[in-house]
Amino acid sequence: MQINEALTSEIESVIAQRFEHMDVQKVTIESIEVIEDRLELRIVVLIETTADSETLADSYFGLTRRVKSALGETWRDFFPVITPIIGNEAHA
Repeated sequence: MQINEALTSEIESVIAQRFEHMDVQKVTIESIEVIEDRLELRIVVLIETTADSETLADSYFGLTRRVKSALGETWRDFFPVITPIIGNEAHA
């Protein structure tokens, strides 16, 4: 199974909306890996911002729920593991 382009765009939009109140210039999905045997979606997202990582981390609350909701019925059993990359540092 693979995530189609329309759903990737929807996920990217949901993530961008979560950070729209901050100084975030761009949100881009770098990759989505489907791990069927673990029912996981590993989502790597690049967040271009001048905000500090602590401020961004405060905005992560509720992000998984929002992405899970955007996945819809087809992917409802899969858990999204979201790894944001800010600049050259990854924050999990």
